[in-house]
Amino acid sequence: MNAHESTHASDDWRRPPRLLGRWAVGAAVVAVVTAFVLTGCSGSGEAGPTTDDALDPSPTVSTPAVTPTVTPAPTRTPSPQVTGAPKRPAGMNANTAEGARKTALYFIQLYPYMMRTGDTEEWDRLSVKKQCDFCSETRADAVKIKKQHQIFSGGSITGKVVTTYDRDALYDAYPLDIRVVEQPSITKDRAGKVVKKEGRDGSILAFEVMRVKNGWKILEVVYQGDA
Repeated sequence: MNAHESTHASDDWRRPPRLLGRWAVGAAVVAVVTAFVLTGCSGSGEAGPTTDDALDPSPTVSTPAVTPTVTPAPTRTPSPQVTGAPKRPAGMNANTAEGARKTALYFIQLYPYMMRTGDTEEWDRLSVKKQCDFCSETRADAVKIKKQHQIFSGGSITGKVVTTYDRDALYDAYPLDIRVVEQPSITKDRAGKVVKKEGRDGSILAFEVMRVKNGWKILEVVYQGDA
């Protein structure tokens, strides 16, 4: 690898495992009081003809009113909003430097999503896990948070490519320097207790984006310094 090559023996690139670091309501039951009064025919002194429809008067029947009952809506504990995984940008798989840059920036955007959800599928698809220690360690943190039922919030990320180097013929890869800014994040346990808190962080990360069949993979990510 060229001068952009990472130094695994050094601790400079190792950092804390950040990328930089129905509703229900009650129903009211309403009863209608109904009185039915059935009476016979009345005449003027002489009895009128009797028909089959002439019935003896029936007593008045009254149905007592029912007090409406309201079932209170259950109390729900708010849960953190989880947005979907970011969409792949158009042209990301192009066999060009621009395709490599789009892949690296997309990979960065996957970080907060993976940390919130524990969904590592897309991260794994883009990582060369045996080579990229950063990729593996960050993934392990996301899996741990999910396994321990913790909640990660915040940590939104922006990235900007500041340098694109010549294509590395040995690895068929593009080395890139990317300025990454991560907003504050907080991790809480299931009881709501804060277990980890990180402030805003800005760094320069060196990416090695390697060409594979029909796309790119992240071969390596190395911390270069604060930005």
